[in-house]
Amino acid sequence: MSSMRFENEADLFKRKSIFQKVLNNSLGENKTMVYIKGNGYTVQFLLSNRTYEIDDNGIINNEDINMLGNDDNPGTLENLGNNQFEINSIEDLVAFSKAVNNGTNYSGKTVLLGRTLDFKSELSYSDIRKKYSYSEELHAYIEDDSSSNTLYDLCSKNQGFIPIGIANTNEKKFAGVFDGKNNEIKNLYINSSGVAGLFGYGYYDMTVSYYSNITVTGNVTSKDDIAAGISATGGKFINCHNKAEITGAKGAGGICCNNSTFNMEIRECSNEANIRSYDGGAGGIISGFSSGTINDCYNTGNIVATGKPYYSTGIDYNCPVGGIVAFIGNNTQIINCYNLGNCSSTAGWCKNGGIVGESNVSTIIINNCYNTGNISCTANAYGRKLSGIGDGICSNCYNTGIIENNYDKFAISGNTVNNCYYSMEINADMTSIEENLVDISDKKGQQFVDLLNSYRDDTENYPSNWKKWKLGDKGYPIFE
Repeated sequence: MSSMRFENEADLFKRKSIFQKVLNNSLGENKTMVYIKGNGYTVQFLLSNRTYEIDDNGIINNEDINMLGNDDNPGTLENLGNNQFEINSIEDLVAFSKAVNNGTNYSGKTVLLGRTLDFKSELSYSDIRKKYSYSEELHAYIEDDSSSNTLYDLCSKNQGFIPIGIANTNEKKFAGVFDGKNNEIKNLYINSSGVAGLFGYGYYDMTVSYYSNITVTGNVTSKDDIAAGISATGGKFINCHNKAEITGAKGAGGICCNNSTFNMEIRECSNEANIRSYDGGAGGIISGFSSGTINDCYNTGNIVATGKPYYSTGIDYNCPVGGIVAFIGNNTQIINCYNLGNCSSTAGWCKNGGIVGESNVSTIIINNCYNTGNISCTANAYGRKLSGIGDGICSNCYNTGIIENNYDKFAISGNTVNNCYYSMEINADMTSIEENLVDISDKKGQQFVDLLNSYRDDTENYPSNWKKWKLGDKGYPIFE
């Protein structure tokens, strides 16, 4: 009887209560504690302090988690002094969003993430039963005893979590430093008509807006605007990682979507999820990048862009795709980056590339990068150009991804190529073979690794800021 009620009960709190009674009857009182996690549970064995996750399919896994610590003021960031504030619960994260969206931009302050937070885990809430409602006036979720919803409910359906900085005005953008302390935000869900991401609008200036040491998982969608995993706009990203599916109407990026100022920095960042844009560029790390440096970044997700017809002929326009960056401006360096994901587009009149989609070729430097993802376009329109790496001054790069296009396609596509490599076996019908481009069809394995490591700069040294190469498990070079 209890078992049937447990299986069929839709209310998570009632199911939790039934499950706790079953455990108490089987193991004894005060031996276990049950917590909601998604449609399953986390069970803590109190004597051994071991925890196990039981998912909605009944599969049991050992789980290493941080139990909820003392949060004396849930919904209020802990003031650590020295202009530092700490987030320790979902309530704190929601309060942080509310504060920024109502004019507290945290200029000159650092916000820390004290622990990993999971929107689908009861252990990430101070009180998962507390009721909240949405306030249009405050653009935030607020406590409301008359509501039938909890934060658990509100952040997992409809518009989901409200991004930190949803207004494109300086007083309502995040203007501080966010340090995730190598923690995660798990199961972030956003389905908004506005800007979407853990953060929405941040300052483009990296001396003002700085994000670091954070990983995001979940699903982030903007139906009418731009979307990204960490922040839709911003200036500086260090050690940030996205594993959330990203969909943006006007552009999408794994870490950031757009930056429109100079001297941006993205370093040691990655994307491992699929990225899609319906009317703009899509990049594994960032969609639009004005200038600066992108170092030590990688993408393994599939990147797709489509476009809306601009002409009576039905040609889609200007939706570039890049494994690292879709569109890049002047004076930018990309070093030690790689792409493993497939990059595809249904839009004409655009450029797709394994590292860079579209760029100003005269001032872009791409050093020590590689692509193994397939690059393709299915639009029946003139003006497409696909490349394994992307336009720029390319040095010590290689492409082994398949390039599929009825128009222009280039193994590397650099306007200047120094010690770059491709495989005639993989891509035999390139539009043209760039000068200094070397076919490695008969130089696989360690011989290819040695070629890359033999590069020398003007001082006859291997550049100190370039990663060295080793042989990967698929027979091609990867970074040490």
